[in-house]
Amino acid sequence: MEKELELILYDFIENHKNIPIKDVYLKIYDDLWLTSFQTIFAFFHQELNELFWFMNKKSRSNNHFNASESRYLIHIIDELRSLLKATNNTEYKIILEEDYINKIKEIKTFLETSWGSPIPDDYKELDIIKYKPLFHFANFKVKWTKIEEKQIQTEANFDDNTISIILKKEVFSHIKALLKWWHYFNAVEESYKIVREKLKSITWTEKAHEGFKAENYEVIFWHNPVDDAEKDFFEWVKFLHMAIQNLRNEKAHTPAKDIDKNLAIHYIVLASLAYDLIDR
Repeated sequence: MEKELELILYDFIENHKNIPIKDVYLKIYDDLWLTSFQTIFAFFHQELNELFWFMNKKSRSNNHFNASESRYLIHIIDELRSLLKATNNTEYKIILEEDYINKIKEIKTFLETSWGSPIPDDYKELDIIKYKPLFHFANFKVKWTKIEEKQIQTEANFDDNTISIILKKEVFSHIKALLKWWHYFNAVEESYKIVREKLKSITWTEKAHEGFKAENYEVIFWHNPVDDAEKDFFEWVKFLHMAIQNLRNEKAHTPAKDIDKNLAIHYIVLASLAYDLIDR
């Protein structure tokens, strides 16, 4: 993602983080791997729906859209226009459902900033879309994957120079909120905590060099190594967990700081792999 667009998304989320988003709207986009867009799409979806629901209601009573709602809807439309403009010449160009685009064009002709807005007699109520996406990307098709609902082992796919990995449910569900708010440092540390807790639940210790003793192989892997090659593999898993242990200790004793998102994802994938290898 272009740095300018990434900063625009970050700034938007920071400026709106005190506005609660209902779970139903977050769940519409919860399979979108771009967590910043997931949050922003859910926000606009919720706010537009609530405002248009109220406008539909007022069109059936006194044909008067209240002043505060009028000003807020104008503000939301302006913010949405800015977001669409920011993505327009990028690979993340956003498309809004056509019915909503047409309705926004219509209401812009009568919305007022003072004393409320008169709703025309020929106003037709908008069919509110609540349980499917309002927003789509123009330049590529989103691969929707039910990450949190699948009880599967770590899965990876590649297509057009892009690798997508389905993380272990236990790891992803624990750090999802941190990723959504771009707390990458904390997400990495928490992903490693989950791995160490899993090892402790199996071997009664979270210290990898103690947990992966030869007498614990059967407890961890459900059998002892059948040959030297498998023994080497078991040792490799031990050293992977030792790396997780040391990396987690380094994060725990270092003040939280900004780290590159791409680096954080690589760290988290490593945690998911380590968890997966002792959860089979």
